[in-house]
Amino acid sequence: MSSTYGRITLDLDKLVYTETLTPELAAKLVLSKEPTAAANTLISVLYIIGAIAAAAGVVLLKPTAITGLVIAAVCFGVGQFIRFKKWAHLDILALALGIGSAAGLTGWFALEFGEILPAIAINGFATGVTLVMALAFRSRFLAALVPIGIGTMIGSGGAYWHASYGIFVREAAVTIALFVPIAAALWALAMKVRHPDWKPMATVAARMAFIIANFGFWVGSLWGDHVGEYFMVPNRRAEGMGYSEWLDLRNAFKEQALYIPDAVFAVGWAVFAVAAIALGRKIGNRFLELAGVVFLAINAFTQYFEFFKDEPWALIFGGIALVGIALALVRWQMGQRPVTT
Repeated sequence: MSSTYGRITLDLDKLVYTETLTPELAAKLVLSKEPTAAANTLISVLYIIGAIAAAAGVVLLKPTAITGLVIAAVCFGVGQFIRFKKWAHLDILALALGIGSAAGLTGWFALEFGEILPAIAINGFATGVTLVMALAFRSRFLAALVPIGIGTMIGSGGAYWHASYGIFVREAAVTIALFVPIAAALWALAMKVRHPDWKPMATVAARMAFIIANFGFWVGSLWGDHVGEYFMVPNRRAEGMGYSEWLDLRNAFKEQALYIPDAVFAVGWAVFAVAAIALGRKIGNRFLELAGVVFLAINAFTQYFEFFKDEPWALIFGGIALVGIALALVRWQMGQRPVTT
């Protein structure tokens, strides 16, 4: 039987002064310290930004499909050479080159076939490339992008505009039906696999799939869902359709489509979150338990303000409830003990 204790910060000078530690033991702890997270993060960011900036510069100099293919080949070759040489201090650079390789190959495919293939095919190719590069470079970061890529194939994604970020889910029910089994399968795989690379990759991908499933519940709880609208109603801009023509098609689809009310998603989300908390506590999965608590709170606040809007008294009681939830989470966190395996 073994226990995991995580990371803590100790003031060695204070512990020696209070005679909690001997000077000799403190000296041994200093020798075993790891590099600071800030330094590692800075180096990683410089590697990734430098590699991506260089690749982007080449594309801007010669913006053709073949340029993307050449960049992909060069990045892949150099990245795999670093891995073959086992230069541990360049691991992050190898990952950056893997990202550049995936981006270059996807860019080539989009420029070469973007006008003749539908968006789902382009996104599917990008997702497949990301999966291959994740496996080739043993990358948890790229593994996390694979579920996101699958989401783009069914109309989910993110957006950025001036000083604002957003997420969108166009098929709430399909997203939930797809990503809950994906998350469960990846978690089962992570439990069985003991390989030091595959296990964390499967875990990260499972967590991302779980988060995307919750986004499906979130969007569905706000607007409900006409199942299949993303697939059955043409893209107005891609098809060059007028707004009134597109709106007629959309309304005609909604009249005969299966509609799931927002209340069904709200209740289902609550049940799903509570189940995640219970399962997380049972199997000792801290992420599943904590994520369940977070999304249950998000659901509660979403429905609270959807129902009561922005009434002043609603804000007052909502703020008090938020403080109460925070205190409950602090008490819950303080009650945690090292996980025994």
